[in-house]
Amino acid sequence: MYVSLYKGLEGVCGAVLAGDERFVATAQVWRSRLGGAIPDAWPLAVLGLIGLTDLLPRMPVFWAGHPVGGRVPVWYAFRDSRARRRAVEWLADNSLTDDKAATEYLA
Repeated sequence: MYVSLYKGLEGVCGAVLAGDERFVATAQVWRSRLGGAIPDAWPLAVLGLIGLTDLLPRMPVFWAGHPVGGRVPVWYAFRDSRARRRAVEWLADNSLTDDKAATEYLA
C-alpha cells in the first residue's frame, strides 16, 4: 500500500509504503538505486505524521462542501478497484506474489 503524504495531507514530500517483508525489502533497494534516501528526513516525516493525525480524520468535512463531493465516493470506489487490480497484476508479473494468491484476489 502506498499513501502519499503531500496530496491533501500537506506534507512537503514523501509517502508511506506498506507491504510484506519481501516487498518492502525490494522497495528499499529501488529507493536507494533511484536516489531516494534522504539524510535527516525526520522533519519531512513529522510533517507527514501531522497530516495523517490532524487532517486525515477531517477529510470528509473538507469534501462535503465541494461541488463534486457527492460523486467523489463513486469515483474513489472505481479508481481504487482498478488500482488494486493493477497492483496485484504487477506483483504477480514481477514474481512478488504467487499466482494462486493473485488469482484468488482478482476473482
